[in-house]
Formats: sequence, structure tokens, C-alpha cells
Amino acid sequence: MRAVISFADDRFTYLYKILKETGSDITEAKTGAEFLLADTAILKYPFDSVSEAGISNLKAGSRLILMNAKPVPEALREKYNVISLMDDSEFVEENAYITAEGAIFCAMKHAPFMLAGENVAVVGFGRIGRKLTEMLVSLRSHVTVFSRRESGRLSAMARGAVGASTAKMIPLLSDFRLIFVTSPDRMIGSRELDAISKSAYLFDLSGAPYGLDVEAAEKKGIFAKRESALPGRYAPESAAKAMYKSIVRTLGGENL
Repeated sequence: MRAVISFADDRFTYLYKILKETGSDITEAKTGAEFLLADTAILKYPFDSVSEAGISNLKAGSRLILMNAKPVPEALREKYNVISLMDDSEFVEENAYITAEGAIFCAMKHAPFMLAGENVAVVGFGRIGRKLTEMLVSLRSHVTVFSRRESGRLSAMARGAVGASTAKMIPLLSDFRLIFVTSPDRMIGSRELDAISKSAYLFDLSGAPYGLDVEAAEKKGIFAKRESALPGRYAPESAAKAMYKSIVRTLGGENL
């Protein structure tokens, strides 16, 4: 089985090294021509320019392993044997843990204050929100989780945080020095920003269409950063190991 991998970000560089060390017949995609001889392609979706150029060269029925930030189009699933790492619940959990740790690193890097004792908001309570809440509580931050669902609010409370409805968020936002947005739905827009302290630090961990209007925040003089795809930037080696374990699990314990 011959595989090709595109170095879309540092995770894929480390994954290539792991696969080489474990005996896989794998090559880096540089021009797109490498896809012609491959039976397996490991790519990031949406595709980078090299993957976009090479995917048409991949034989129908070939294995297509995707680290996808968006749902995989049905046309790809029909043409190839698609394996989405995001369909592996164990991988998604591990990826969320890396993201949460990276988010805390970003906050410590930019904010001039300790997290311990600070009022911190987590907006959204999916996998990343849960992991982030657990870490922040362990650091002795005073954490409030804003969630649409009562089940999310109750789960946050069970983890030592305060649970609050997103419908009641605006009057409370001025209390927080640090706000993490984990939901891709636009949760922090102009109205919410008007309620946020100018001394607050905002971090958007979500993907497109993004939960925080970073540009609007900056115009209002509020510190805001978009920190999407943190595993590939914060801990690419660990992220690559998680990807490798997911591939092996999906293949029933076998390497490529």
C-alpha cells in the first residue's frame, strides 16, 4: 500500500515521520503528481493547493484519510474510501484536550494576570468547552459557562463552574477579564462587545463562521485573537500522535 501525505501544517510533518518510522510506504505530496501512484492519501480538508491539484490524480476507490474542519462532501465519499478522523470519538476527545491546553497557553502568553482567582467565561459547552472548563477550574479560575442547553449548564456546574444561559449573557459580560469562545455560531457580536470591559482578553477557539467578531472587538479597543486549529500550532507532535493512533484504530489495529 503506497501512501501520499500533504504537509498542510506541522501536524502532517510529524505524522509523516511517525508513519515512516513505523514502516509505511509514504511520500510527501509536493506537486500533485505523487497521487498518481498512491493507494492512500492523507490530507487536510478543506484542501490546500497541493491537495487540490493532486486529488483528481487519486484513483477512484483509494483510501482517503482526512483531518477535516468541515463536513466531507458526499462526492468525495462516493468516489473514495473516506476515513474522517473527526468520526473517531476518541480522537475528537484527545484533540479537544490539546486545544484546551493550547487555549490556556495563549491566555497566559497575552494576559498580564494570573488565571487563578480571575473571572473567566467559556462560551459554548461542546467537547472543547468541557475540557477547557475542567482545566480552568483546576487552575482555580472562577469559571462561568454560557450554554444554550440546560444539560450543558448542569454539566458545567458538576465540573465546578457556574452555568448560565446564553440568553442572559449580555448583562453578565462586564464581570469577565478573560473570555473563551468555543462555539462557531456568532455568540459575541456588536451588542455583546458593548457590554464587555475594555480590559478583557477575548480568544476565539471556534472554526468558521466563527463565534467572535474579532475585527469589531479590535475597533472597540478590546483585545481579541482568533486561535482556531490550535493543535496544529500549539502541540503539532502530540496532535500527530493522536492522528496516528486514530488511523491505527480505524484500520483495526494495522498500520498503513
